[in-house]
Order: sequence, then structure tokens, then C-alpha cells
Amino acid sequence: MTNLIEYIAESFICGALFLIVFKLIVEKGGSYQFQRGYLLFASFFTAVFPLIDIPSPKLSVINITLPELYVRASVPSGTSDVLGFWPFKIEQTGMVVFWFFAALLALFFLNQLFILLVLYFKSEKIKRDGITIVLSSKVSSPFSFFRSVYIRKGIAERPLKSILSHEFSHIERGHSYDILFLSLIKIVQWFNPFIYIIHKMLVSVHEYQADRDVLEKGFKLEDYQRVILSLQFGFSPVLSNGLHNSLTIKRFRKMGNLLKKKTSVWSVLVVVLFVSALFAVVSCKSRKEPEVVKEQAKVAGELQDATAGTNLPHETSAGKEAVPFTVVSVKPTFKGGDENDFTKWLMGELKYPAIAKEKKIEGKVILQFIVNKEGKVTNVKVVRSANPLLDEEAVRAVSSSPLWTPGYQNNSAVDVIYTFPVMYKLK
Repeated sequence: MTNLIEYIAESFICGALFLIVFKLIVEKGGSYQFQRGYLLFASFFTAVFPLIDIPSPKLSVINITLPELYVRASVPSGTSDVLGFWPFKIEQTGMVVFWFFAALLALFFLNQLFILLVLYFKSEKIKRDGITIVLSSKVSSPFSFFRSVYIRKGIAERPLKSILSHEFSHIERGHSYDILFLSLIKIVQWFNPFIYIIHKMLVSVHEYQADRDVLEKGFKLEDYQRVILSLQFGFSPVLSNGLHNSLTIKRFRKMGNLLKKKTSVWSVLVVVLFVSALFAVVSCKSRKEPEVVKEQAKVAGELQDATAGTNLPHETSAGKEAVPFTVVSVKPTFKGGDENDFTKWLMGELKYPAIAKEKKIEGKVILQFIVNKEGKVTNVKVVRSANPLLDEEAVRAVSSSPLWTPGYQNNSAVDVIYTFPVMYKLK
């Protein structure tokens, strides 16, 4: 759940930053082809950058694994046998909702493809210059999809020429591939409003490119605009390249100044630096790497029936085994003892949550915390969840720890990371 929230948040940030750079730099200093390429990469990077996790070691921190602690409790009589409902509800609902809406988008995408296929096979078709022209009375506004142009039957020859020129431009430039690509990105980024804005901007760039190609072939501006206005009030599938109503005013304003312009070197440089910086921030996660090998303690503690009181375990022979320790010159100590003393102290603090017992919830929680240079227990977090009820209790107990005596390396106090597994088990 936490990872999903992080992915959504980082996708929002990426999408917003890509759009800001587009409006400030790319749109002003780049050609239409450069704008098109930028928007395609922006949508891809927005979806992918948050998924990449490249460790970037920065701080050298010691990491010690504590012995696994067992928290046991008896199941109260008459409790429900529904096992796992609570953790499913809390931990998996987010993923279920995410993929539910993604599935809806996928079904919509497939439905659009199906509509185009049905229209294609049920309509009259002619070939012209290697392009299939689909004639149908169901087509109100012309549109293209890959190497097919869909046009209403009976359209006059004069407007037909400029329409075909416009749609041929979409086909020659491969704009349908862009639309298909963005449609697939939107399936997994359905929650991200910036992806929809990128899609809209990309469609605008497509139309500007096609308009410029038509005017460069010698069609009169006034006649071309008249044709566009006469064909604005029809339906075209989302996956197609069509004469989009909402873009008409913007396109008319642009048509008088659709000159080819070169992309400035400065714009390219800014984009490259921006993408590199964003990748480093989002994908290269900071990691605190241990200086040397982790110490794995081998003693296991048990907390017997949590409702009946605390029964400390007998010391095992494993607990007396010497464990090689070469990590720090002076280990952190807890009340004058070692990690095992902390584990024994924690036995008296941990409780088996009543609701978890009623619902028969059990499992292993792995915590991580830091004993900092002042001896405080900080940054208590769950690195492996069992259930929110169990997680919360484990975090609460560890966070209540008294002060430790900090560890030392080369005569300097250092932060020491502890990894601590807690096993909740019902009898």
C-alpha cells in the first residue's frame, strides 16, 4: 500500500514537472517534432521513473539484525473463523482499486479498437496512394487510424482533397502510434491528470503538424478553414486522429504562423539536464549501506500468553554462542547490556492486539530503527508488514524504548541501524 501511494505521488510530481518544462522551454524553443518527442518521452518517464529503484549509497551506517522475538497469545473461545479479512481489507484494497480502474480503461481501449474494426469491415473501401479510404454514412467527422482514412459517404470532391491531405499527413507522420502509446500509458496512469493534459497537448501538436503540411501543399488558408468548420460537429473514436472541435480556435490562430522552426540547442540542453536530474531524484533512492557485514544474532526470545502475563524464556545454548563482531569498535548498549537485554525489555512491552486475536491474525513484522548518536531510538519503520494492527503495536513498543548508550567507530559516535523481526503467533 505504501509503495502504491509513493508511486502515485512520484508520478504526480513527474507529470507536473514535465508539463512545466514543456510550457516554459520546449513549446517556445522547440520544433513541433521536438515537442512531439518530448511529450511522448514525458508520458513514458512519468510512468516508469517511479518504478525504478537504483540504490545510491551515501551514508555509511552500521546495520545489526536482532534476534527474532515471538509474541504468543491464546485464541479466545467463540471468535470468528474469518481469517485474513482484516489484512485484505486494509492492505490490498488500494491495489484492488488501482487495478480495477486500470481494467476499466483497458476495456474502454479494447472497445474503441472493436468499434474501428466493425466500422472498417462493414463499410465501403477504396484505395488511393496506398491508403485505404473507408466510406460510411456513420462517419460524421473525418478521422484516420494507421493507414486508413474514415470519411462520410457523399462528401464533395473539393473539400475531400484538403481532408485527405490532412489525414495523409497524420498517416505519413505515424501519429496513430503516438495515440496508441499514450492510450496504453493512460491505462496504468489513469489516476494522473497530468497524463491527460500531455495527451491533449500531443493531439494539438499532431494537428499543427498536419495543418502546416496541408498549407505547404498550396491549399488556400480561407478555404481550408471553411472545410474544417463544416466538419467540426461529428464523432470520431478516441484512438483516431481527427478534426477535434476543441482545438479549432487554437488551430485557426496558429495557421497564419505555422512556420518551420529549428529547435534551439539551449532547449535541448535544458531538457537533457532536467530529465537527468529528475531521474536522479526519483529513481536513485538514497540508501544507508553498512560499512561491513551485518551481525546476525542467534538467540530467539519468546513472549508467552499475552493475556496471562509475561513469562520470560529460558536462556538457550544458542544465546551463549559467541558471534563474531567486527562492525563497530564499541557497540550501542541498552541499560548496560547488549541487544539481548533490549529484546528482554521489549517482551514486557509488547502486547498481542485484542482485535487481532479475535480475527485470528498472525504473522511476522520486520521493523527497522536507528539508535542515533545521542542514543535515541528513531526512524522506527515497518520494512515488512504482517497486518496494520500488528505493525502498529510493534512500532509503538519499539518507539517507547529508553535511551541507549550510542555506538562508536574510530572514537566517534555513529548511527546504528537495527533490523528487528517480531513474530506474532496464536496457539
